Amino acid sequence: MKAVRIIQTVFTAIGAIFLLVAAGIFLNSQASLANGTITSSLVDLWLLPMLFGLIGVVFFAVGFGMIMWGVKKAATIKKLQESGRRIETEIKGVELNTHYRVNGRHPYRIISEFTEGNNIYIFKSDNIWFDPTNYIKTKTISVLVDPNNMKKYYTDISFLPKVN
Repeated sequence: MKAVRIIQTVFTAIGAIFLLVAAGIFLNSQASLANGTITSSLVDLWLLPMLFGLIGVVFFAVGFGMIMWGVKKAATIKKLQESGRRIETEIKGVELNTHYRVNGRHPYRIISEFTEGNNIYIFKSDNIWFDPTNYIKTKTISVLVDPNNMKKYYTDISFLPKVN
């Protein structure tokens, strides 16, 4: 999680810097145009500010989007903790999340299953950066679900030790 926060901050900061540079170049070119030191060519007035602005918007959007995704996820978890339905699900195992990799390592996640009527629901925990197998002492794990939408859930892994 610490690496993700660093990436969010770096992308947002780089985007903001590029946007400020673009604004500075644009304002400087407008001032130079007003006092007659440059001509009003397209390249002089717009190319550099547009280039820096575009790069700035891309970096800022990626960084800010990552931050907002984290904020939304935290709000969803909080809402589920306050008004979600707690169900006990059967642990099916621990797997590597091969769709995600940081520094060449894949995180683990706990897979569990819940049957209600004719429906079987599969739940996957958040990414865990160590093998949790030795810390699982029971055959069930709590999952908080939205009573109106079982696709909105949070697997409670608070029993696991925290990684420093």
